[in-house]
Amino acid sequence: MVEFRLYQPEDRESIGRLWKEVGWSDPSDEGEVAALDSLLGTGMTEVAVIDGAAEAMAQNVPGDIFHTGTKLSMSAITAVLTSLVGRKMGLATTLTARAIAEGARSGAAVSVLGVFETGFYERLGFGTGSYEHELTFDPTSLALDHVTYRRPVRLGVDDAEEMHAALSGRLRSHGSAALHSPAHVAAELGWMKNAWALGYRTDGRLTHFMAGTAKDDRHFRPYFVAYETIEQLLELLRLARELGDQLYRFTMMEPPEIQLQDLIRGPIRQIGVARDTNVQPHRAKAFWQLRINDLAAVVSSIDWPGEPVRFNLAVSDPIERLDVGWPGIGDNYLVELSADSLAEPGADSALPTLTTAVGPLSRLLFGVVPTSTLAALDHIGCPAELAAALDRALQMPQPHLGWDF
Repeated sequence: MVEFRLYQPEDRESIGRLWKEVGWSDPSDEGEVAALDSLLGTGMTEVAVIDGAAEAMAQNVPGDIFHTGTKLSMSAITAVLTSLVGRKMGLATTLTARAIAEGARSGAAVSVLGVFETGFYERLGFGTGSYEHELTFDPTSLALDHVTYRRPVRLGVDDAEEMHAALSGRLRSHGSAALHSPAHVAAELGWMKNAWALGYRTDGRLTHFMAGTAKDDRHFRPYFVAYETIEQLLELLRLARELGDQLYRFTMMEPPEIQLQDLIRGPIRQIGVARDTNVQPHRAKAFWQLRINDLAAVVSSIDWPGEPVRFNLAVSDPIERLDVGWPGIGDNYLVELSADSLAEPGADSALPTLTTAVGPLSRLLFGVVPTSTLAALDHIGCPAELAAALDRALQMPQPHLGWDF
């Protein structure tokens, strides 16, 4: 018999064993023990209890995500784990579905999570997000002579609240996410091996910083990068350049506002040199997924100044098959994309119809993949004329989270 319930303090021992079994935490490392304690103090954590022990867990943390210029409420599913004895029982599926449902009931318009591989979470209505570009380069090759170097301040776990405030107030773009819990930042800092964090304050307020890990081979990788302006981003990169006598490689996700290759001297030559090493100088990977929980909220954030596009939308949602206290968004809708976009239940026989599931729909409405491509892949069904109109109306930047969780 499996009991699904909220995490309780008496579950801490079995949760620690669970994290050890999946290789995510070392109980002999005091920093990682404290990090797990911090994580368990954020958001809402549910566990699956078998014979008195928590053998699986899922956590969702409140946050927000930008859709073009609108901030939408978000539920970040930050951890889904199953123990060695809890496999093949559907525990991860049930707990994830319950986390989605709880987020939706709490008003989250969107759920987001990170994935190790595609194929599992699609069964709960998730669709894959856009590629994130990861670059590895020699920091001394950054062409930033025009940026003045300033001495940074050193940061640590004790500064987690300040770092969280800087991340939350950073320059935001389409698809950018923020978690509302400072404890989550403290947890991530606690898990970093050979952690470092450097930044800058203005009038006593932390405005921009980088925090990450340093490997023994002098390879630095920032995990958190926060800045309010492009100039502040360039100052952080100038800082990385000045550390070049101590670090040989710098790996970071490309910020959405710039193309890093513009700042690197001899970028193509660096790629050629890297072929003789184990270093991948440029990788593109889609490691996060999203699903819409409130269609009306997402559609209303779309501002299309052109000719209004009106159509029927028939959505299926796989979560409706699960008993989680929330039916999902499967229904028939009337949708209008315009300066006052809206989606409401209903149908009009005079309008064309788009038929799809919530996963492909989420990718479509966040601009990950255009309508015509999804139609060609048979992920949606709609007339060619409607697909062409939606390709025009849903032109938007690629979404980028800017916060890995």
